[in-house]
Amino acid sequence: MMSNLFQTMPLFRSKLASCDTSDGPKGQTWQERYPVIRRFEIQKHRTVEDRVWVSHGDGVYDITDFLHAHPGGHEKIMMAAGGVIEPFWEMYPFHKEDAVYAMLAPYKIGTLHPDDKIDPSDLPDFSDLQKDERHRSKTLEIKQQFPLCAETKKEYLTDEHPITPHTEAFIRNHNRTPEFDESFEEDFELELEMKINNKALPEFFELFEDFELKSYTLEDLKQLKAHSVMAQISCAGNRRSHTRKDFPNVKGINWDIGAVMNNKYKGVLLRDLLLDAGFTKRDFKNPEFQKLNLIAHGMDTDF
Repeated sequence: MMSNLFQTMPLFRSKLASCDTSDGPKGQTWQERYPVIRRFEIQKHRTVEDRVWVSHGDGVYDITDFLHAHPGGHEKIMMAAGGVIEPFWEMYPFHKEDAVYAMLAPYKIGTLHPDDKIDPSDLPDFSDLQKDERHRSKTLEIKQQFPLCAETKKEYLTDEHPITPHTEAFIRNHNRTPEFDESFEEDFELELEMKINNKALPEFFELFEDFELKSYTLEDLKQLKAHSVMAQISCAGNRRSHTRKDFPNVKGINWDIGAVMNNKYKGVLLRDLLLDAGFTKRDFKNPEFQKLNLIAHGMDTDF
């Protein structure tokens, strides 16, 4: 719904009389550096086959070759296909930094006609939805306000704290923090789903074509054997601020040493869950079965 809204935004009429700026080498004007492209032309480019175009500010960009390099996945960036980027960057303001602008720049193919530029006052306001006050502790060092990211203080990463206090555990969000209420336990459901490419694994597909996986309530999971494990969890960008001393162009949140924690976790082993769902130990030994990947979908969702 949101993507359709942004893709079909009306032409924004500006009262600009001209855009004759000398921003190019040797006094080139914007007309001479890039072709002028109208909004309706951009809207024709919404698929890979037609090339994916978007606009940002007064620029038009062909981002087709960047789709699978997008850190948030190509499905997300395709929401802006044939439309404008600004509403999505208002939704996720961490895009509005020099490193991201530098990534976009090489894909510029044209200049947006001044009559089609967006009036900033027409952009959606997500500020109320971006307020996240659910910090675990006031001692956490905030690295990004939205989505909320904060790192553990150094004193909790010493021998005195072999187990990181749960209130001091670092926060790494890519979206809004999920909300829970008193009905959470009653409404919770874990759904298992298996998708197999019948062309890539035809024999395996036939074996499990009619296989029905179970769903689990929280009470169902509590009936299975629970195990406790100690594990370290770390963000891949931990100590990025140190890396930037030698490689200043490294992109991402400027973590120090606190995007890591060590803790105990209790729950059902995935192996036990799959056995209970109907798989067998023989399945686990099947080379074709071992080619499958597990993708876990959390409770954090888009707006």
